[in-house]
Amino acid sequence: MRLSQTIGMIIFVLTALTSCTQDNTNMKDLVVKWNDANSSKDIEILSEMYDDSVLYYTVNKSKNNCIQDKLEFYNKHPDFLQEIVGEIETKKTNKNEYKCNFQKRVKYNNKSEVFDSYINFKKINNKWRIITEGDLTTDKNVMASTAMKKNELKKVFVKEKNIYAVRSNDEQIQLTFNNSDENPIKYNNESVLFIRAVKEQGTYRPFTRKKLMLVSVDDLTERVITEKKPFKDGNDQSNEIFNINSLTLSLDRESLYFTVEKWMTANELVKVNIENGRWTELFSAEYFEIIKSGKHKGHFLISRSEIRDKGRDGYFMLVNEKGKVLKDFGDSEEQMIAFKNIIQ
Repeated sequence: MRLSQTIGMIIFVLTALTSCTQDNTNMKDLVVKWNDANSSKDIEILSEMYDDSVLYYTVNKSKNNCIQDKLEFYNKHPDFLQEIVGEIETKKTNKNEYKCNFQKRVKYNNKSEVFDSYINFKKINNKWRIITEGDLTTDKNVMASTAMKKNELKKVFVKEKNIYAVRSNDEQIQLTFNNSDENPIKYNNESVLFIRAVKEQGTYRPFTRKKLMLVSVDDLTERVITEKKPFKDGNDQSNEIFNINSLTLSLDRESLYFTVEKWMTANELVKVNIENGRWTELFSAEYFEIIKSGKHKGHFLISRSEIRDKGRDGYFMLVNEKGKVLKDFGDSEEQMIAFKNIIQ
């Protein structure tokens, strides 16, 4: 009785080991089959291998979406080739699932790169199907992107004349402590632009000057972008900045636009580089707005003081950055607004 039990146990163990060995072999063969189908762009075979739902490079996708992704990639890179490099490691994760780790060399656009990759197979209706496909490079990039989104600045605002920021996880951070700051603009996830008012005692009376600043969200360090005009204005014969009106970030996010005092009867629209503080004087304007999309992207809707038939008055127009008038609305702000609504 004991002998028969022992023999039975030996047979069971040998059968299990044989089954496991066969499964390991099958898994390696399946990875090779998947690789060959990718390299030959055989959508039919790939479609047979995928389960109805696949964790596809960190994203849950249907089989059809996986195939569509493959087709788009093949069409974009007709020279695409892929090969397995080295050994394929298999690991049984539970009764009906295996994970296969391997390196694949991908070639397209005259470039070659090796990726640490993996595929998970699951036995469904007695057939092995791919339930996960990915690589460690994609995993790392997605993790970094997710971490970055957690630190993303959701909004910036002013409270009691100090600048605050709110991250995407709703963490609120006080960035400045001078009780004299205004008009914050999110520059990127690491820094915020703002205007600081500085009280001074003049020869005859006190005055307030303005300067453009940038503050780091991480360590709260501040940097002055500019605090002087490169010219003296016609009112006070001063190169101090007394007003920064309609502060606006440029479309390329490299400069700031605003109007500032210059003439006795008008302000000037200027452009200041955020990195080096260099000024570019554009043209006379009291009001301006950048068009952000469409045919007139990068042009300006402005109003400015001019002398015309009816004498000096405010006139509205569409201009480019060089100040060339592209459309004149006369003294009708309503016509300019109607034009703006049409082009948006």
